[in-house]
Amino acid sequence: MRRPTLALIILSGIIAVVVGCSGGDTTVATPTAAVERAQALTGARPTPTFRAAAPINAETITAGRELFVGGGGCSACHAIDDVAQGLLGPELNGIATVAEGRIAGYTAEQYLWESIVDSCAYTVEDTDCNLMLNVMSTIVLSDADVDALVAFLLQQR
Repeated sequence: MRRPTLALIILSGIIAVVVGCSGGDTTVATPTAAVERAQALTGARPTPTFRAAAPINAETITAGRELFVGGGGCSACHAIDDVAQGLLGPELNGIATVAEGRIAGYTAEQYLWESIVDSCAYTVEDTDCNLMLNVMSTIVLSDADVDALVAFLLQQR
């Protein structure tokens, strides 16, 4: 099978998983909405306002792990050893350590929070931001969901 065809099959499967696991919300963004969001993000985009996350505890970390592998759809793209084997996005082993020094003046918590809220805020080389926008536009996360994901990712050192 040719590589582009395999990538298209994998992408279709991931989108189906993400849409199917979107926490009960069956609203799927239209291509127009994704394009409008991409256009808004490629211009002078304001930085999302960081708000302090809820206190991190075992319950929040567990909720974040469950979101990562379930309704949040993160594991469809991102890999973490012994947690998920996503294929398209960057692996997130050690992400808390990387996040600490990635952006001057940002804590790891701020970096992770902004990366979740604005999926194209900080990307690694060869990342397709349009693909991320299309996938992420199908997922609705509450502030509590983002807090839980951040708490879980802060454990990945």
